[in-house]
Amino acid sequence: PSADMPAGAAVAGGESPPEVSLYVPPLPSPLLSRFLPTTLPPPPPPPPPPPPPPPRNKRLRTSKSPSSAAVAAHSSGQRTSPPPPEATPQAHSDFIKQVRLYFKRRFDLAKENGGHKPDMTAWGDCKNAFEIPRVHGHISGVSVGDTFSGRGEAAAVGVHSMMMQGIDYANKSDDGSHSKGAYAVCLGGGYCDDEDNGEVVTYTGMGGQSGKLQVRDQEMTKGNLALYRNFETGTPVRLIRGKRDGFTHFVTYVYDGLYNVVEYTFEPSVATTKGADAVDNTTNTENGENGKYKGPPRVFKFKLLPVKGESKVSFLATPWRCEGIVRTSKRIGVIVGPDMKCSQTMEGENRVSPPPWFE
Repeated sequence: PSADMPAGAAVAGGESPPEVSLYVPPLPSPLLSRFLPTTLPPPPPPPPPPPPPPPRNKRLRTSKSPSSAAVAAHSSGQRTSPPPPEATPQAHSDFIKQVRLYFKRRFDLAKENGGHKPDMTAWGDCKNAFEIPRVHGHISGVSVGDTFSGRGEAAAVGVHSMMMQGIDYANKSDDGSHSKGAYAVCLGGGYCDDEDNGEVVTYTGMGGQSGKLQVRDQEMTKGNLALYRNFETGTPVRLIRGKRDGFTHFVTYVYDGLYNVVEYTFEPSVATTKGADAVDNTTNTENGENGKYKGPPRVFKFKLLPVKGESKVSFLATPWRCEGIVRTSKRIGVIVGPDMKCSQTMEGENRVSPPPWFE
């Protein structure tokens, strides 16, 4: 079509006019830089690394405790005291529940933070938060037959205050109660010479062991002397029994009440590698030649009987299995200790008679 054709006129043949494109010149570069950035923003910084795990064997005291009173006393350096002796049984029971709940919270916290021995950590926290007196007889608020998850919980409430020893005793006390003897014993299979027949318990003294074997004679000191004082004064001891689950191997402890120490002997141990002809360095002029005792190392064996109406037999403690030991039928032993009198009751054995107070 010609250039002077009016706009919008139809082309011959009914065809529409061709589209006209407009030319737009490019923007100059200074003007373009005002609308488009010439550089990209820097990348965001990387996230910080995660904090390192807490060190093992470290007590953490930053968790929430179940008792605001215990937390306040703990933070101020004061310990929560138990109710007075004349308080109601419910008050004593509530105090023991408070201690046990606090122990469980501290135990769970120490376990979550990778503690190597959470029961000992929780026990230490309870000692700092609560004042648990050491007394003979029953613990107010604890009933015969109560079950504890471990030695740590039993120590926290005062039933057996020494986690690493079977005999709970004190060398010295402010009120002189240590002169009455030991507070409690734990029957958990630590010594092969232990015998648990329910109402008759043969409890082995402490000392002279290497591993699970008896390597030397026990001495009438420490816990052994404390149990002798129980025998001498007639003061009963608390007894807890350890029960090991056959599937999980988890050990629980049951408080079985009060037992009297009615008899004890000093005789060869069955948990030893020494035969009957072995020579011990212990001087004993009544046995052997040249003042030398001939035989396996000797141990103290204390006979415990339950106090009527103050104890129960929840189960029999599983005896510890010993391997590689020599059991001998010879029973050569002499009772030693201050002011001890022996009465011959069996051939080859000296045994202390029951005390006058025992019926």
